[in-house]
Amino acid sequence: MVLITGATGFVGQNLVPELIRRGYRISALLRPDSNIRHIKDFNIDIKVASPFNQIEIGSAVKNIEYIIHCAGALKGVKWEDYYKGNFLYTKNLVESVKKYNNGLKKFIFISSQAAAGPSGEVPKNENDKDNPISYYGKSKLLAEDVLKTSGLPYIILRPSSIYGPGDTEFLPLFKMALKRIHLLINKGRNKINLLYIKDFINAIILSMESNIVNKTYYVSDGKEYYWKDICHIVSNVVGKKPVFWGVPNLFAKLIGNINSVLGKIIGKPFLLNRDKIKEGLCRYWLFDITSIKNEIGFLPSVFPEEGFKEAYKFYIDKGWL
Repeated sequence: MVLITGATGFVGQNLVPELIRRGYRISALLRPDSNIRHIKDFNIDIKVASPFNQIEIGSAVKNIEYIIHCAGALKGVKWEDYYKGNFLYTKNLVESVKKYNNGLKKFIFISSQAAAGPSGEVPKNENDKDNPISYYGKSKLLAEDVLKTSGLPYIILRPSSIYGPGDTEFLPLFKMALKRIHLLINKGRNKINLLYIKDFINAIILSMESNIVNKTYYVSDGKEYYWKDICHIVSNVVGKKPVFWGVPNLFAKLIGNINSVLGKIIGKPFLLNRDKIKEGLCRYWLFDITSIKNEIGFLPSVFPEEGFKEAYKFYIDKGWL
């Protein structure tokens, strides 16, 4: 039995059907306020528990062989939002497993490259020092440390930016491409890695099924992309010639600060907040995937020219564009 947290999110929605296709029995651990419309038609066992109640979580983790912890807080209006959604939830889940399940085979934690912080021109590997610069990254790193010191068998995955059908974070890029407008920080010379959702799902399952434990891996398609080149690819997919507008760094910081203040006032987080802009201004987010390729056997198979076409088709079919 595989227990998945965050089964209603982007990664979870893709992970559930693939595990079912491979013959696994699935249990989904959901918050009381979760919307189950994306998973209600699957033959899975749904458990509801507060992320902050170890007794409720405990009843869900009994007799579970594998845990894939996808849930977390991607955005917030203050540090406490990230602390509770990423660190405290993971801590309670870990403690509940230790109390109520002594037969867990592996705990797969979906972390983030943000836990490592930006790189230099040379990609970071798993031996390099972590230096997160955002609340999100710092809270993910704290969660990783809880798992590492728990005594449970674990694999920590640090994916790069994930895209594909169902993703909402790249959706604004497609909307701008249709209007032929692209806003560029640092003249679009920021360099990043990308990861197609189906490749990431494969990396998760390979990690779960491997004999390796107690390791951390970066995950991406192994290629490096300038942000301006990514905009060109998306423009080609939607069939529009791009027009680029440079955004001064000071203006980008101002927008991030304004959004952070507004988020606190109305109690609703904005994606382009102070932390997100801070990360976006960094020139390099590059990570070496040699370890996961050699040790787990992960081989990426989909790259942006194809993956963005699949995402665009999904957005059109769903009426998102």
